[in-house]
Amino acid sequence: MGGGNKIAILGMVDGANSRYWKLIEDGAAAAAAQRSITVEYHRPQALGERNVAQWQSKIAETIANDPEVKAVGLSMIDPAAGAKSIETLSAAGIPCVTFDSDVPNSNRAFFIGANNRAAGRTCAFTVAKLISFKGKIIIDSPSYKVNSCVERIGGFKDAIGRYSGIEVVGEVGGDESAASIKYTAEKTAATPGLVGIFCASGGSAKADAEALKKAGLAGKVALVCVNVDAEIRELLKKGVIHMAIGQRPYSIGFRLVDYLDQIARNGIDMVMRGIPSSRIADTGMHQVTRDNIESYVDTLEKMQRDME
Repeated sequence: MGGGNKIAILGMVDGANSRYWKLIEDGAAAAAAQRSITVEYHRPQALGERNVAQWQSKIAETIANDPEVKAVGLSMIDPAAGAKSIETLSAAGIPCVTFDSDVPNSNRAFFIGANNRAAGRTCAFTVAKLISFKGKIIIDSPSYKVNSCVERIGGFKDAIGRYSGIEVVGEVGGDESAASIKYTAEKTAATPGLVGIFCASGGSAKADAEALKKAGLAGKVALVCVNVDAEIRELLKKGVIHMAIGQRPYSIGFRLVDYLDQIARNGIDMVMRGIPSSRIADTGMHQVTRDNIESYVDTLEKMQRDME
């Protein structure tokens, strides 16, 4: 990158631990290679919201003290701490762009990723139709703090509230540990009269799918979620998960580096001229079912080839 400019990315998950985040990293690396620039990419080693939030705050301070950094992309696990970090970076004159999980009440310039509220609404409409607009449902999320999950749940509740015959009998989860996710899923599957589950993330959906299979309820309880990976595709094919919202992680990473490079080269004011008034650079989403899995995969692969 010319002029000694540097761009930095601060993620909330290491791609070594998540296929979804590995695709974000791959997209970012492809964009960097295409533009012949170096990206300083920070990945957390610790797991757990509190540990990652503390680590992110420290890294943000380090970035703010680097005079060569001209733009930074952030996906912050704790919105409150994230807003403070963005304030620190902005005070140092470094434009901030959020990705994957937004920090809307902050000094960030704009957000890159799927419209998470829209994803939640789509899940609500789908599960409502699957259960014929009546019955008991549960919301399951590993976090009620990470903004992407919060917005998905908010969109879901806004939409599901339109149906008087549907009752949300629980909002469960809130702990991302594997043991907690499994325990929550087993309790959810044992809920009397349950007809539907909405999962704000794929991890919860996979655990709920296994719990439903063990309880003899696979395919009988409508299960919809956000995020699609190979395991969820198999569960869709088997009819255990009925619909999943597929995001475009590779595109998120690619467009993130593209925008950060533009900011570093041309300044934030120039880049903002091309950003919608919503301040969301929407990377889109796919509504994936058993009937369109193959075309979904083909579309993602074509998009990736086109970017490269």
